[in-house]
Amino acid sequence: MIALFQEKKIFVGNVLGNRNYSTHGIVPEAIKNQITQLETEGKTVVGVFAEDNLVGLIAVADTLRNNATHVVNDIKKMNKDVILMSGDNTRTAKAIAKKLGINIAMSQISPENKANEIAKLQNQGKKVMMEMV
Repeated sequence: MIALFQEKKIFVGNVLGNRNYSTHGIVPEAIKNQITQLETEGKTVVGVFAEDNLVGLIAVADTLRNNATHVVNDIKKMNKDVILMSGDNTRTAKAIAKKLGINIAMSQISPENKANEIAKLQNQGKKVMMEMV
């Protein structure tokens, strides 16, 4: 997302994927560590840039439903596989899966690719149940 505020270009987006920022300098190790820590907690991190200078981080997280872990455990008791398919980055998807007791986490999957992944499972003879959250 790009905006103009008080004649300054403001960009909110991926810190490590911001081409302009990466050409002007290296992301400091302390910032990388902070991003890693936040993602490990299950949060998605975006950077706030003013004129290609990193001025802040925003961490957002989905709230798990109160009964999510219980539902996952019930499904596993039925000897069914539970797979988390997420558009989030790998660290965030793994952190969420771990909180829920899910062993298989697929990350950075677009809605279209989720449909493809489900089709692959079905082609393997698996029955698929899906919950969109």
